[in-house]
Amino acid sequence: MLHLPSPRRLLRAVSIAATAVVVVPAAVAAAVALTPNAVPAPAAPSDAVLTKAVPTKNAPTTTAPTNTDPSRADPTAARLTGPLVFSTVPSNTTGQLQWFAAAVENGYHGSALAATSAAAAAARGPAWTTPSLDGVGPLSVVSAPTSCLTGYFAVQSCDGSAMQDWRWVGHDSGLALQNVQTGNHLGTGNRGGNDDVLEGDDGTHYPIGTVDTSFLTGDGTVTAPVNGGIAPVGDGTPATVRIGDTVDVSFGMTATAPIDALQDIGITAKPPAGAGFVVGTRTIVGAWRTAPDAPWVTSGALSATVRLAAGGTSLVGTVPATSSVHLPAGGQIRWTVPLTVRNSATPGTYDLAFTISGQTD
Repeated sequence: MLHLPSPRRLLRAVSIAATAVVVVPAAVAAAVALTPNAVPAPAAPSDAVLTKAVPTKNAPTTTAPTNTDPSRADPTAARLTGPLVFSTVPSNTTGQLQWFAAAVENGYHGSALAATSAAAAAARGPAWTTPSLDGVGPLSVVSAPTSCLTGYFAVQSCDGSAMQDWRWVGHDSGLALQNVQTGNHLGTGNRGGNDDVLEGDDGTHYPIGTVDTSFLTGDGTVTAPVNGGIAPVGDGTPATVRIGDTVDVSFGMTATAPIDALQDIGITAKPPAGAGFVVGTRTIVGAWRTAPDAPWVTSGALSATVRLAAGGTSLVGTVPATSSVHLPAGGQIRWTVPLTVRNSATPGTYDLAFTISGQTD
């Protein structure tokens, strides 16, 4: 069934390997400060994806278009319009998304306007026209329809060349825009959350920009947000624990688009070697906050009923459907679980891996 203008959106499974758990000898105080140094894992494989996607004409896919003729540009009526909002996860950070809106600087080069959330980026950036999600074509600011972005991020008079043709492609974090001729992806190398220029490559030296398609419309339809409006890389919280002790460890996710309901939420988690979830745990507490710098609010509606494997070696949980939690883009949800470290554990830094799957409205 089609829901407009707020379609039900697919929330793909979220995975991470950056909830760093530092195990230290019993003589060392547990209040050691640390910075997680694990590299976030890519999104979970496709068999963890739920299948109740919105059957909208412009619903995004998570795979790149195939066998697309680069010389075939969309008809104008099939194009999408709206701010080009994208996020990056720079490799030298702890996995925090950075948000930007594509713009044009002085009429000659693409620029990236930084913001603290997808919504804030959309408010800063101009409206663009883009190819349809299964098409190929130029990128132009609506107010300057005869100027097109090239594969080297300059802005020139539109000439219909492959250097000015772009297509949607899938990557680990969602959908990206790739130039047909150069193979460069729309993005920016900025790692400090400041305004910068548009730049990119194949992902080797520059983070690939993941475009939030919820801000794009076409043919009177609403384009569903990438990954159900949830950042594909989850949120981990560092923790330090002495051998033989127990600590609470939190993990969760960040909204990239407004969320008004959660359905069919499933959680899995696996502790590092030498550690286990506290046997007897049957419920884990959920909490939300509206922004990364806002206070956490504990919510009974987000509490998860969990089952532990023998010895607390893994966790599987479910969260009842709820429409009582309303998050803006940039809002966060987390769950907290008690973790214990056995006396036989070897000191070191380890990862607690987890996945979250379900649906958002």
